Amino acid sequence: MKMFIDEHRAVYGVEPICRVLPIAPSTYYAHARCQTDPERRSRRARRDDVLSTHIQRVWDGNFHVYGARKVWRQLRREGVVAARCTVERLMRRLGLKGVVRGKPVKTTVSDKATPCPLDKVNRQFRAERPNALWVSDFTYVSTWQGFVYVAFVIDVFARRIVGWRVSSSARTDFVLDALEQALQGCTHASLVPTQLWRLLNTHQHIALKAVLLGGAAIPVELTQQARAQGISTFCGYGLTEFASTVCAKEADGEPDVGCALPGREVQVVNGEVWIRAQSMASGYWRDGALLPLTNSEGWFATRDRGELHEGRLTILGRMDNLFFSGGEGIQPESLERIIATHPHISQVFIVPLNDAEFGQRPVAVVECEPGTDFTRFPEWVQGKMARFEQPVHWLVLPAALKNGGIKISRQALKQWVNAQLSG
Repeated sequence: MKMFIDEHRAVYGVEPICRVLPIAPSTYYAHARCQTDPERRSRRARRDDVLSTHIQRVWDGNFHVYGARKVWRQLRREGVVAARCTVERLMRRLGLKGVVRGKPVKTTVSDKATPCPLDKVNRQFRAERPNALWVSDFTYVSTWQGFVYVAFVIDVFARRIVGWRVSSSARTDFVLDALEQALQGCTHASLVPTQLWRLLNTHQHIALKAVLLGGAAIPVELTQQARAQGISTFCGYGLTEFASTVCAKEADGEPDVGCALPGREVQVVNGEVWIRAQSMASGYWRDGALLPLTNSEGWFATRDRGELHEGRLTILGRMDNLFFSGGEGIQPESLERIIATHPHISQVFIVPLNDAEFGQRPVAVVECEPGTDFTRFPEWVQGKMARFEQPVHWLVLPAALKNGGIKISRQALKQWVNAQLSG
């Protein structure tokens, strides 16, 4: 905090910065004086420095195996008086841990090379009313028979658990099971197509009456299946920067996402969707500065490819996803819409595979019903798409890349496909 104020005080002044943070200016000045003259610090802070030196010495002298209890007892033998809780606190501050017997349990194996899912709420876990925001949590509990993994769905406003599931294995997709429980009795929901597909295939009673779909291509077969169960479906297109939905309509089998809602404007420039609205965010906060969303013409360029026909917007895909194979442009989303019509495929992704001759070739990564014969897929797509668009390989979507089974990272899929098929 002090470093931030020191970097910007010459431009804004100390008091205005403290008013925004917010902290009292006297707090900043007192902290600055303590850094200049360490003797001004509290007795506790000065004693913590002395104890930290002793704790580090004992821990290093015992081959980094002592925990807080053994370090505390060794200090007592040496005549260094300190409470056990103080030793525990200082060891946490120093990052010191003792050796734990048994095999450590790792619930998460992080991969920094894999893109993280988008933070839809910017770490602001607040809601003004019940059922406005739900969040999920995933943890584990030690039992005599091993570890039990638990998934929760929590209402942020009430801090109440609205759905939960228990599993003997750390499966990320069982978080969706907790969501299914939370949605029991729910009549209206905003879901991505994969969520609705899984709910419809649970073969259980569903109280849903209307669903707003978005976030991915919406198969016509999915909306027809929902209609057969008495659920009205609506297609939506929106962005977090615009407080969600920009265009919407009731699902009618047509590929468009409807017209712009009141207070929103949409246009297509050189194939790219541009948007502006009263609800548009002020900008992105990066490196201590607010970067505007809009371009020089006052519009937000979405990087989505689209078409406008009589005011109705059709999303063709992401401009970032377009790749070329033998000089021919391939838009993955267009091929995915075709392949998704297969009755045994629940979701599909077209990923470019690096190729020395063609530059890149399309590969299909699919999630389908167990026991599906993959050898029939190449024959099935013939006549439905051009020869250069037909996938050269068909792969099963790995469970490790499902991100909870809801949204898939295309970049992670691309890396995985090229790692699997290269060489």
